[in-house]
Amino acid sequence: MRRTNLLHALTTKLSAIVRRIHEGHRLAVEGNPAVVIRPTAAEASDLSARLAELVERGVVIRPAQPAIRSGLVARRPGALKRFLDDGRE
Repeated sequence: MRRTNLLHALTTKLSAIVRRIHEGHRLAVEGNPAVVIRPTAAEASDLSARLAELVERGVVIRPAQPAIRSGLVARRPGALKRFLDDGRE
């Protein structure tokens, strides 16, 4: 479908499109993911649900492995100061 025909069809059927979006449907124009119309009320309120929604949409990719937590590097207090002082010499 040519772009002008698509825009004309969207504008003439706007109220029906808005009604379907309000019902919770999403609309992808011409299958192009760059143009998606969806209801704003469907956005998740808590962080975990929002993250799951972003993963589902392909905006966020979860890591294959969990992040590695580093342990204690120096056991004596003042290690950072000593390290920085050594670098200045």
